[in-house]
Amino acid sequence: MVSIYSVSRNFKTPYAELFGLNIEQSLGKNWLFNVGYAGSVSRHNLVLQDINQNALGGDQNSSTVTANGNTFSYQQSTRPYFNQFPNFGIVNQINSAATANYNALQATLKSNAWHGLTSQFSLRMEPQSRRLQRIQHHSAELAQPVRGLRQRQQRHPQPLLCVPRYEIPTLAFGPKA
Repeated sequence: MVSIYSVSRNFKTPYAELFGLNIEQSLGKNWLFNVGYAGSVSRHNLVLQDINQNALGGDQNSSTVTANGNTFSYQQSTRPYFNQFPNFGIVNQINSAATANYNALQATLKSNAWHGLTSQFSLRMEPQSRRLQRIQHHSAELAQPVRGLRQRQQRHPQPLLCVPRYEIPTLAFGPKA
């Protein structure tokens, strides 16, 4: 049995688009509120797919099949290209069939020198899986769909981040910096 490696004739150049929007508002003279969105989308990402996969459950049958005077396992006989090329096993093909995206919303509240205290509070909302990949296969010649990676996108808030900094007041007497 021979394994083969190939590149799709319809291979496309991958690309990515990045998005961002921030709005900032002053709250008095010592507070600043910022809310922002960051996102990205990429298309035609590289993916390696076995386009000659055996059928699901084909490995559960231990019988054999004879073709052209040669004996093959039942699992091998369930591959889509078995009738044309019975000696071909795995046919790994590079395709540009995956997509990915990322979205996040962040809110930040900053204080500046409020009674010697400078602080920042941040909250970020983003998908649990930071990268959502979807594999699409456009070839009509395959007898079965190519199994791909799919993840559901669920939004979960990240923990509230608080970064306080206190500046010790200088004394009216004693050493000066």
